[in-house]
Amino acid sequence: MPASPSAVDSAARSSRETPPPLRILRAWGAGRRWLTHNTFTLSWLPERWRHPLTGYLVAVLLPGVALAVVMLLAEVLVGFAFPALLATLVVALIALTWGVGPSLAATLVGVAILAGLLLSPLLHLNETALGRSGARSRWVCTSPSGAS
Repeated sequence: MPASPSAVDSAARSSRETPPPLRILRAWGAGRRWLTHNTFTLSWLPERWRHPLTGYLVAVLLPGVALAVVMLLAEVLVGFAFPALLATLVVALIALTWGVGPSLAATLVGVAILAGLLLSPLLHLNETALGRSGARSRWVCTSPSGAS
């Protein structure tokens, strides 16, 4: 009994499978198209804020602003318990305004900044003015994101 045409086609296809580097390039291209398709701007934004690169710029800058606010709250409020909450709200705001690409950038920047903050002695010192100022100056001088 002869083989069915679909079996012959699948055997021919398997013999000429695409090489792994080409598959990786195709997957990379598909991911890039998905990211571009799901990055957007809202029509109610002013014209100068509608460029896609503006979303990425805001995604890099707003987590830094959130860090500054968290540092102020940690200094004012004894035992500030939610340092990651503001960064999460920043990522949500960016995701709703500019889409997937800028929100992924904001997530990566926020994680890097919060890891530096949470691993620093700033939030874990005895609550004295001298201890806070000393910890802040050491953290700013030694952290990779603190000086810039």
